[in-house]
Amino acid sequence: MPPAQQREIADALREAGIRHEMVVHPGVGHGFLHAEPATAADVWRRVHTLLTSVEE
Repeated sequence: MPPAQQREIADALREAGIRHEMVVHPGVGHGFLHAEPATAADVWRRVHTLLTSVEE
């Protein structure tokens, strides 16, 4: 996703009052869960944190 599109999405989320975090791992495409071990570990940690913090 190009940086301009990333900014557009982040701006729209911020304007809508939606809590978010946009993380970019340079050089890693859509296969980020199969990327180098450090990147994959970071992504899995973030996914786990997100899913365990969702209010019911």
